[in-house]
Amino acid sequence: MEGEKGMPQYRLRFEEITEAHRADVGSKGYTLARLYQAGFPVPPGLIIPASAYRDFLTACGLERLLTRPQTTTYALWQAILTAKVPPALVQALRQAWEELPHPIAVRSSALGEDSDRASFAGQHDTFLDVGDFQALLTAVRGCWASLWNKEAVHYRLHRDEEVTPPAMAIILQPMVRAVRAGVAFTADPITGQQDHLIVEAVEGSGEALVQGQVTPYRYTVPLGPEGPHPDPDLPDEIRAVADLAWRVARWTDSPQDIEWALDEEGRLHLLQARPITVLGGEGAEPTLWTRDNVGEVVPDPVTPLSWSVLDPLTNRAFAHLLRRLGIGDYPQAGLFGRFYGRVYFNQTLFQAMLRRFYVSETPWQAVPRLALTGLRALWLLYRLPSEARREIQTIRTCRTQGCAIAIWRRLIEQTMATHLGVTVMAELLHMALEKVLARWTDGETPAAALTAGLKGVHSAEAGHALATLARRARNDPHLRRIILKTPVDQLPRRLATTAHTQPFWEQFRRFLEEHGHSAAQEFELAAPRWRDDPTPVLAALQAQVAEDEPPTIIAPPSPVEAAIARVEAQLGLGKRWFFRRLLATARRFAQLRENLKYHFVMAYSYLRDHYLTQARQLIAMGRLIEVQGIFFLTEAEVEALRTGNLPPAEAGARIAHRLEEWRKARSFFPPSVLRQRPDGSLEAREEAISWEIAVRQMMQGVAASPGQVVGRARVVHNLDEARTLRPGEVLVAPAITPGWSPLLLTAGGLVTERGGILSHGAILAREYGRPAVLNVPQATRRFRTGQRLRVDGSRGVVEVLP
Repeated sequence: MEGEKGMPQYRLRFEEITEAHRADVGSKGYTLARLYQAGFPVPPGLIIPASAYRDFLTACGLERLLTRPQTTTYALWQAILTAKVPPALVQALRQAWEELPHPIAVRSSALGEDSDRASFAGQHDTFLDVGDFQALLTAVRGCWASLWNKEAVHYRLHRDEEVTPPAMAIILQPMVRAVRAGVAFTADPITGQQDHLIVEAVEGSGEALVQGQVTPYRYTVPLGPEGPHPDPDLPDEIRAVADLAWRVARWTDSPQDIEWALDEEGRLHLLQARPITVLGGEGAEPTLWTRDNVGEVVPDPVTPLSWSVLDPLTNRAFAHLLRRLGIGDYPQAGLFGRFYGRVYFNQTLFQAMLRRFYVSETPWQAVPRLALTGLRALWLLYRLPSEARREIQTIRTCRTQGCAIAIWRRLIEQTMATHLGVTVMAELLHMALEKVLARWTDGETPAAALTAGLKGVHSAEAGHALATLARRARNDPHLRRIILKTPVDQLPRRLATTAHTQPFWEQFRRFLEEHGHSAAQEFELAAPRWRDDPTPVLAALQAQVAEDEPPTIIAPPSPVEAAIARVEAQLGLGKRWFFRRLLATARRFAQLRENLKYHFVMAYSYLRDHYLTQARQLIAMGRLIEVQGIFFLTEAEVEALRTGNLPPAEAGARIAHRLEEWRKARSFFPPSVLRQRPDGSLEAREEAISWEIAVRQMMQGVAASPGQVVGRARVVHNLDEARTLRPGEVLVAPAITPGWSPLLLTAGGLVTERGGILSHGAILAREYGRPAVLNVPQATRRFRTGQRLRVDGSRGVVEVLP
């Protein structure tokens, strides 16, 4: 597309766009421009056509990547993010920037997006509140790069889109300062009925609604031949939105999904309109994304650096495991996704991978595969323990002797793959153990009681070692007084410089040498390790030193030996032999799972050290402002910044934008389950709460560690808040990682929103003899600090007491 004097036309005003531009501005941009021209309340805007994207690829030498069979989509994504924008395009963007009021919104309009066949909703990136020109360049590249993120690529493959190669135009519009916003459907997207329309609304920006972060107010408005017939009691703005949606549907002559916003002056704005691509019927199956399991391991928003490491790492580990089980056509991406900064597990995809082995679904075809998979699983049961022990020993040797970062990376890869295999086998063994107990015994002995008392669990040893230090301090009045009277942030210097406390400090330093790689967020590279910042451990130490007596456990769990004997007394000779072998194997794999995780985190901590060193080097070179900034770049971007292929100003703009997004993500509670519709849009799915919660103030979860305790609740969301935990209180948290282990000895009991029988929190609770109920829906919102709770870890019940 050319403008005056044969120069490329890289910016088009909405009022300039005609049918001739349609193929170059995308359906979304074309529709918005024509709606603007038709007098609908669309904010004015400009479009950077797809030809600019193609010229960008050519000028940067990236076209050749599209033709190389070995080029990965991840490589394309990174290459576009780090490439330099050509001068002619920079000039056009500068002119667009000067023409529009600031700040602006930068939205994708990919060719094929928002068509009547596929919406691509949520697949490509949007950048809001872009407030300076450097940020605009970052946003434009970010939109282009999102053509090649794994979600968009999978969506194109799933929809069999024929746009080859894909290309994208970009929409630039001034931001609308919304007091209320939302979406509207002129037909029911689930049932397909067109006798009513649906309006959804939230306070403030509609972005949280579109991304599934909040539950909206929903209004159903009847439709007749002449338009909507809203209830007179409906708010005026909802009636106005219904009328706007209906008029857009009539103008386009098809059912529409619109996004709208009401600004501070009461003006209604039309932000987007696209055909509803799915109206019930076949092919409307949603994808379920869950925080179960993964939410315990990665509880908080992940930084870009951590995600760029973990995403390919975990997907490769799953691929390796499934190949060992005989599933060779496993997709290399898509099992994990990131929404609102959090990691989610693709439950739908995982079940689809396993469904081919269900006899009930493909009876005669599946039997040979099932038999072969069973044999391979038995081989894994034999092989994995020796593989795990070898990797653990290699990591400990590397820590002692020192290893290059390349070796640590290889160990991280191998240990993750083995850990995943051990985890799956441990879960299967535990399920088998529960079935044996249910079918062969009276069911009075839970499986959790039989897997307590594991020997040599390194993460539990950290808590025991800290308890030993606390006992020493309690028995020394002078040392105890110093620990309790000194602010925790001043404690290291005080202990290290006071003659009486120096031997104690040396013992604490040896504790850090062994366990200092742990952290509250062990999979987050940005999270300080205990050896970097021992404050959380010292805070837990202070709480234990202040404790005069351990918390009272009501009906404490029986020793594991007695529980085993009680089960064996109910079994015949053959069943007893099988039970003993099964239990021994289940206990061995539970221990291996914890120890592999412990040593993976040890190896992973050296990757953090590597990037901290790189950050300091980049600061010395004048390419990075502060150390923490490196965690808001991807691995490829760090390398590009180091080699000079990423300008420091561009890197700084990306860091600032991502840091702001990360902070926003930390400010809200993520839904535990997401339902992703076929058009890519998201819906939050929360667990239903039973009548017992409202009537009896009782909540059911997973019985993870037997015993019963009564104590005051201490509701926390992160380890910093957990420093306020007092001895004997019931710790209520979203999830527990081994990095929280020192606190569990202070707590009287444990309640979490995520986790199961074999989760890290459950194993630690059993090792420390603390009653625990895990997987309690919305526990941190249902309970309040100070409430008296009865935690029954044998029945899996938490009750609020008067």
